[in-house]
Amino acid sequence: MPVYKDSPQNNRNRNDEGTALLDLNADIIPGVGAAGITLGQSIVSLLALGMGDDLKLGPVSAQADRYGMGVIDAIWVTQGYWGKVAGKIGVGSRIGEVVAAFGPVEYIGWGEYQLDLGTPWNCNDWTFSVERGSPVNGEPGWEDVSICRIDIGEP
Repeated sequence: MPVYKDSPQNNRNRNDEGTALLDLNADIIPGVGAAGITLGQSIVSLLALGMGDDLKLGPVSAQADRYGMGVIDAIWVTQGYWGKVAGKIGVGSRIGEVVAAFGPVEYIGWGEYQLDLGTPWNCNDWTFSVERGSPVNGEPGWEDVSICRIDIGEP
């Protein structure tokens, strides 16, 4: 189902016929994809959707060709994306919600977290970021820090 069906905010995510190019409500599936884009998908198909050479359209960005094969190998979503991981965690969720849903998290630097290696949901193919300078694990208020970006990629 297209997102922002009747909303002017979605104009940047529509083609000339008014069809939604990306589904901003699609689930974020670690190791698989988000927004209707899948890891391993041809870069040509994204360019045909109207994504620019920077592979960015609204709150969705992709990275291609890390391995020189012309395919998407990473996707990240930011504010304005409403899909969630396992129907629970999305952009804007708090770190405390991640811990409650999936278990402990590990701060890996530069405002980025991953699930603790002992948790079943940690498959090393999704991370989430907060604003740099936010409190980190154990510091007062760290559980109330909001996620500003979710990255998925190949493990």
